[in-house]
This record gives sequence, C-alpha cells and structure tokens, in this order.
Amino acid sequence: MKQPLLVFLPFFMALPLCAQEVERPQTTFKADSIQLDSNGIRMFGEEVEMTLSPDVKVKFEPKSKPSKQEKVYRFEGQTVSFGFYPGFYSGANFSGAEGFNNPTSSWGDGQVDYVNRTSYEWFYVQERWKESPIWGHLGLAWDFIGVDFNPNAYLSTTFLDGVPNGLAVLQAPATSEMEVFWRRSQFLINYLTLNSNFVFNASRSGRKGLSLSVGNSMSLRMGKPTMYRDYYITGLGRVNDRVSSNFYAMRWAYGVQARLGFNNFFIEARKSATPVFTSEAQMPVAFLGAIGFGYSVKW
Repeated sequence: MKQPLLVFLPFFMALPLCAQEVERPQTTFKADSIQLDSNGIRMFGEEVEMTLSPDVKVKFEPKSKPSKQEKVYRFEGQTVSFGFYPGFYSGANFSGAEGFNNPTSSWGDGQVDYVNRTSYEWFYVQERWKESPIWGHLGLAWDFIGVDFNPNAYLSTTFLDGVPNGLAVLQAPATSEMEVFWRRSQFLINYLTLNSNFVFNASRSGRKGLSLSVGNSMSLRMGKPTMYRDYYITGLGRVNDRVSSNFYAMRWAYGVQARLGFNNFFIEARKSATPVFTSEAQMPVAFLGAIGFGYSVKW
C-alpha cells in the first residue's frame, strides 16, 4: 500500500508551485483621498471606502487631465511683407509743410506711378505681458523702397551757376524724336528698420487665430539712393543707367504701422511720419506709405 502513495507524492509537492504562478486579478479604484498608517492604506472615494493590508501592492497613478497646449510666453521668428501705394502720400496735396520751403517744382500728373515696399524682418522676438493676451514685439528689418516713375521721367539734381540747387523730376525726349524706347524708371532707397509693436492675441501660443498689432518704426537709410533707368536705343541695344547720390534724402525716418493677422498671414498698413526729402531738395513734401500683406514664421 505504500507504493501507490509514493506515486502521488510528486503531484502533491507541485501544488504549492502551481499556486504561486496563479495571477491575482487587478482591481482599479479611483480615490479622492488616501490615508496611510500602521494598519495599512485607506482610500476614500465618493461612495466607497477601502482598506488594504500592508502586504498588498498598490500602484498609484496621477489623475488624467485633458490635453491642452502649454502656454507660451516668448518666441522668436521672421516675417516678410510686400506692399504698394499709388504714389507718394501727402496730407496737403504736395503744398508744403511748416519748416519746409515752398516747392519750386512739382511731381506733375502721371510722373509717379506706384511706391513699392518689400520688408524682410530677419529677426524678431515677441514676449507676453504676464498672463494677459497682450504681447510686445521687437524686430529688426531690411526695407526696400522703389518709387516707380513714368518710363521717360526721372529724378535729377538741378544746378544753379554750377551749384546743386535741389531736385526736379525731368522728362526725357519723346520716343519718336530719339528712337529710344523707355522701359522702366525707378528710384530706390534701402532702410535698416527697428519695429516696435503691441500685439493682441488671445491664443495660448500667441500665433493662432486673430491678432491685431499697432506700433511704430525707426529707420536708418543705408547707403545712397539710386536712380535706375532701363531703356532701349535703336541700333545700340538695351541700356541700364544707374546714378547713386544723396538726392537730399532724409537719413532718419520715423513711421507708424498697423497689422491685422490670422495665424501666420497678415495684412498691414504703413505710413512714414517724416518726409522723404529734406527742405534743401525744394520739392513738394512727400511721405512714403504702403498697404500690403505678409507671412510670419516662428523659429
């Protein structure tokens, strides 16, 4: 009778090992508060109270929160914009202003077509004011200004007894007289500009949705303005004529600007508060302006 018992002995010895491999069921319990003492862990919910002994393993996880974009307080980037205006801007119809001489010459009808403006803000920083939707924007830009004249008109320095005596818009002879075909005439000015704006944007990133900004700019003229002409002479071919001079242009320029944007795109309006030329040019008081659109990127 002892031999059958020996046959079943390995079976009974394996039972504890099998019992250790059995996985216990996991229970998830959401608790509002947890109390830990010598008696164990007590968890309290809305309608449930549970007490666990010290030999029970408990895994704690933070309460899940709805995903929300992290609030941004500062970012950098670049912008590029293109604008134009139908001629110079003047609040007094080129009739002069206080502190400037009355003009001895005028632009004339049809001598100025459009003023084109390209602005490349190669670096800007925008920072939120505390927790508000108000931002401060500070950027450094390179502005390219092109004043398109009538193809046969151009800006030139006048002389009196061999001495420079202001500016004048001159007209070249007609095409039929010289067999010259006038293609383009443009006056070019470059500025290094510091932009300072207040921006309103209610998004957490400061870049999404609708944004509105107003501010001003301070510009320094870089190099000498250039009068560029492109024309074709019968029998000779195409001619590019460039004349670089101060042209009595202002060294410093101050302006105001406003911008309405949505996400990365925007439209803007700019106007200079200082005339293009000094009083020595003896020209009508003219201001630069532009209405355009642009695109902004974040680094």
